[in-house]
Amino acid sequence: MGEGKSDDANLVTSLVRKNKLVEAATNADQYLGRVQWLEFLKETFDRTCDHADPATLGLLYQVWTLGSNLVMTTNYDRSLQWACPDQADFRVWDIEAQAEQLSAIRNGRVSRPTVWHLHGQIDNVSNLVLTSSDYAGLYGNPGKTPSKYKAAIDSLKTLLKSHKFLFLGFSLKDEVFLRQVVAVNKTYKGAAAQHYAFLPPRDADSANLDDSGIQALHYDDHSDLPDLLSSLAVEALRSPPVNVPVSRYIVDKREGLYLFGGRGDAFFKLYDDALRAIDRQLDIFSLKLGRFRREHEGTLIQAATHAKIRIALLDPRFPLPDGQGNLASIREKEEKAQEGAIRRDVAEWVDLFARYRQKVAAGEITEGQENGLDIRLYNILPTVNLFAVDQSLFVGPYLLNVEDRDTPTFLLRSEAPGRTSMGDTMFNVYKRHFDAVWNDAETRDIADVSDNEVSAWKAGRSFGPVAS
Repeated sequence: MGEGKSDDANLVTSLVRKNKLVEAATNADQYLGRVQWLEFLKETFDRTCDHADPATLGLLYQVWTLGSNLVMTTNYDRSLQWACPDQADFRVWDIEAQAEQLSAIRNGRVSRPTVWHLHGQIDNVSNLVLTSSDYAGLYGNPGKTPSKYKAAIDSLKTLLKSHKFLFLGFSLKDEVFLRQVVAVNKTYKGAAAQHYAFLPPRDADSANLDDSGIQALHYDDHSDLPDLLSSLAVEALRSPPVNVPVSRYIVDKREGLYLFGGRGDAFFKLYDDALRAIDRQLDIFSLKLGRFRREHEGTLIQAATHAKIRIALLDPRFPLPDGQGNLASIREKEEKAQEGAIRRDVAEWVDLFARYRQKVAAGEITEGQENGLDIRLYNILPTVNLFAVDQSLFVGPYLLNVEDRDTPTFLLRSEAPGRTSMGDTMFNVYKRHFDAVWNDAETRDIADVSDNEVSAWKAGRSFGPVAS
């Protein structure tokens, strides 16, 4: 402390080193005085997005992909807001937001991306929960004084009872908070919702989770977290995909239908996450899949060891009748793409398949009825882009002068329990379309492409007539 109170500063520093953070904050508040203490907190936590390294926000962005619009934090800063992809509809709850919390409990969900700052947020610095008296004000003292935020604590307990919580970046060493979790679990004799906590090695044995209903999920290194969260994001696809802005999709979960207004970066991440967690089958119908191939060759070949993968691409030599030109060239003009882009990307898929066959021949991959990678080139007019992974199917049209990221796209589910939903019906229609293309007499295996064709395609040349 720069106030001539070195002994007091040493005491606070010692408490911090011993991880006695509430005691440290209580003493710092007392020694500095309330005004200077609040100024210190404001200076420490009231930062703008410009202060953050964008690369460090990646994990927070992934938090918004996990299937819940409500994220609870005991932090005071705005970092979760900075990472939220839906800034227009973003909402903040301070410690208590009575009407909103009641609505969340009544409806079982929150409709807009919301951060609940359970211990307060920096825009209301005098209300932060940090010292022992602050904790008593929020949680109360058992048998003595009740909480002055009764609605907040009642909402917390109700959500702990009825909803699954994932604790991330939260070591569970906050004993006061943990007591709330334990109390709920004991009240319902272990029948409350199951909770989970990602914990690093140093906290593997130190967190006291007895009677809490929290299952520890240990990881070896912080670098493992992105992949872990990606896997969870795929599971979250069973709920509305909240990492795409709410304003950008229409959802009828009962019918298994999700309509996106466009395929932005967040939407393409659904493809990526789904691929990483593929269980049994992946079918793709597309023109060329250049970005997909570049980013996922290793993941794709690895998935082929346990899942059946079928990829149908446009045959670059496919001509239209009556000399109207080569379809690949025409589509490149429609997309305003570089001439020869489709041919070059398909040629790269020929090379990828050759590398895959080398792994099979070397015994690194054992093919069977339920796994393996097959690629075929189709000879029909492509009308839709289709990506079907297990029971989820993404489908959207090819449109003139419309980029992929702006193309309306459906996500269809064939998992509505106990009945045939609209999503299930549409899923089956598009799967039949894929199977018809795959088995069409004019569709050929990519292994049958000649070396001369590959050489020409890599040079951007066509084997068929070129569109004029």
